[in-house]
Amino acid sequence: MNGAATKTALIRADASLTMGSGHVMRMLTLALALAQKGFEPVFACRLQPGHLKQKIETHGFACLPLENKAAQETRYMHSHWLEGSNALADAEACVETCNTRDLRPTLVVVDHYALGAEWEARIKQAWPDCTLLAVDDLADRPHACELLLDQNPGRNAGDYAPWVPSFCKVLAGPSHALLRKQFEPTQPARIAPAQSNGVLVCMGGADPDNLNLLVLHSLKDRLARFGWSAHVVAGQTNPNLGSLSAWCESHPQLAELHVDVGDMASLMRRCKLAVGAGGVMALERCAVGLPSITVAVAENQMPGACALERLGAVGFVSSPAAIATEVPMWFDTLMNEALRKTMAHKAMQVCDGLGTQRVVQAALELCQ
Repeated sequence: MNGAATKTALIRADASLTMGSGHVMRMLTLALALAQKGFEPVFACRLQPGHLKQKIETHGFACLPLENKAAQETRYMHSHWLEGSNALADAEACVETCNTRDLRPTLVVVDHYALGAEWEARIKQAWPDCTLLAVDDLADRPHACELLLDQNPGRNAGDYAPWVPSFCKVLAGPSHALLRKQFEPTQPARIAPAQSNGVLVCMGGADPDNLNLLVLHSLKDRLARFGWSAHVVAGQTNPNLGSLSAWCESHPQLAELHVDVGDMASLMRRCKLAVGAGGVMALERCAVGLPSITVAVAENQMPGACALERLGAVGFVSSPAAIATEVPMWFDTLMNEALRKTMAHKAMQVCDGLGTQRVVQAALELCQ
């Protein structure tokens, strides 16, 4: 943490086998950038199976566990993500946990589909002077924040007009994508083909349904026929590491397993193609110009992935059920180097890798 930090940024986000790791991972990106600007980020998380408390602490940030129990609510489509609590009880737990540690945040960031205006209003009641940033992907519930971020392709501020107060500033689209510093445009644009015939395979950090293995099975014959190899990426919380490791060890010429990759951008630049989930990982691939077959592994990834397909930036697979047939089809199509080069150019036009800087600057202006 930045030793000169004088302002607390409270970050409310969860990871679990149900919701995946993406919310906490993008909040870690934001936390690192805020720390560089003098904030002391502190996370508040429910420790559900698949949580990332250790990873948060490894980055040097405190992680305050929220252990309250309350009546489950069904107000929003994702209310069940709170698992044994509700929005107002969750807000009360955040306030009490911070108060017992004498924390009074200057900035509160919430990245959680089960939390909306009720949670945010309670936070503002407790800390009237704080700036509240809500991170969303769905545009499906009210918010009571000063700043809202939706980094998905195809989004615009008007999508949130029914859901935010008139004074709320909305940051919409991939130009505000929370990508790690390694994805900033400090490296030369990678339009020329990579040196090796590598295909990156990453269906999410948690990947509870073992879609990585499904992709490997679908491409096994083609990898051997075309002389390609797969770089398979998984998170430490992936419950299928055993089967993935066994497959890679039994097919050493076809696949290599990478767990908890630190420098994902460098690994991407070593590859000519990717098969991966939608969401922020799709934008990471765009930022480095990596042609990709993008699978919508969750319903919330559909609109963004469809928008990328319309731009010609990805090959789109609409659901995990289609992996066995559509991933090989796209792989065959993208064996054409000219098509990969065209897709790479279009992908890099989607996202320049500077979105984190823009989001931090917008938050700083409101915190002054």
